[in-house]
Amino acid sequence: MGEKHLLHVKARDLKIKSKKYRADGFILGNISGHGSSQALALPLKETRSLLNQIGESSVFYLLVDDNKKEVPVLLQEVQTDPLKNQIVHIAMKRVSLKEKVTAAVAFSVIGELTVNDAFTILAHQDVEVEA
Repeated sequence: MGEKHLLHVKARDLKIKSKKYRADGFILGNISGHGSSQALALPLKETRSLLNQIGESSVFYLLVDDNKKEVPVLLQEVQTDPLKNQIVHIAMKRVSLKEKVTAAVAFSVIGELTVNDAFTILAHQDVEVEA
């Protein structure tokens, strides 16, 4: 099994404007599933580093406000500003490690085609996997 990825995050105070969080170096996000939804503020540098290390379908853990309970989550959506190429919002889904989860896993074709005068058409770039 791979390395366990842990990210320390803050519960977001909805009275504070999103501009203030972004100016202080946070990305806004939320967790949904298995209970109520929770708004979060994720540290920008640590979150970018984590996203570069894990795949789109990897389970990682959040530690909210130094609570002792780690929350296992999967990425649902990462919204980016196309003009600034910056992450704007991250949606995550809380998962139970005792239940099966279905996720899309990206793949790519490597190597060379050895058939003369032929080409390959890739119809899908991911496959749905249950684990």
